[in-house]
Amino acid sequence: MLLLIYLNILKDTALKRITYSNTSFLRDDIKCKKVLKEANLVICLLKLESDIFASGIDDGTISIWSINNFESIKAVREHTDSVFCLLKLENERFASGSWDRTIRIWSTKNFKCNEILKGHKDSVLCLSNLDSQTFASGSVDKTIRIWSTINFECLKVIEEHSDLVICLIKIDSDTFASGSWDRTIRIWSTNIFECNKVLKGHKDSVFCLIKLDDDTFASGSRDKKIRIWSTKNFECIKVLEGHADWVNSLHKLDSFTFASESRDKKIRIWSTENFKCNKVLEGHANSVNCFLKLDKDIFASGSDDKSIRIWN
Repeated sequence: MLLLIYLNILKDTALKRITYSNTSFLRDDIKCKKVLKEANLVICLLKLESDIFASGIDDGTISIWSINNFESIKAVREHTDSVFCLLKLENERFASGSWDRTIRIWSTKNFKCNEILKGHKDSVLCLSNLDSQTFASGSVDKTIRIWSTINFECLKVIEEHSDLVICLIKIDSDTFASGSWDRTIRIWSTNIFECNKVLKGHKDSVFCLIKLDDDTFASGSRDKKIRIWSTKNFECIKVLEGHADWVNSLHKLDSFTFASESRDKKIRIWSTENFKCNKVLEGHANSVNCFLKLDKDIFASGSDDKSIRIWN
């Protein structure tokens, strides 16, 4: 996510993603305290600094918001199409991936674009850090590209998925995972970038991935289910059901809880201990695409209803 992904390529369907929550969500008094309005669909969210966060919008805009008063600080629009993913980099930089097939590198200080990375032959759907010197991108072109954070050159192109690469996560220093429209999760070596294992189980496209702890990670799918996987043997440990529609994105908030967002307009809060749903947040009028922890007890969610909701 991861993010809502409307894809009109050979398919008249849409993609999306999910996110995770925090123990404070176990309180009964968690409510939406503020609604921030955007001009278009909110696809992704990213905390940039302790006091600011960014939202990626369907019209190509990246909006910068204050966490202190939730006022708009700035809006930059250099992408020519939807912003699907945002990634924090080192040295006061962040990256954005877009439907316009490019990745842009931005300063978190002045919000100016310093680099434009080209190479993908179709829309960029996901980004993930691998280590301090490399990050990965996944695309509608079915490839994963590995990029240097030093000179922003493409180091490697991986072509093994048979359909769109929708999500990426780092599992540990030696391994990362990719999820695809082809219904599989592939496990990759970060040293030689070879596929070590192919995980099957979801009955439809894999939209999102998140690492829960050293032993487990989770995947969300268009099949409406969340699967919990072992990082040791990559077997499926548990299948979580509850959402009435696609699971769009996942987000870990602490050691005890995570959240999932869905096209069913709901955010579900899950325990990482027993994998039960402890709370359901409602309020969005359309698909929920992303979720973000802003502070200890403050969270944000983005939706197709063109709003960001602040929860506390």
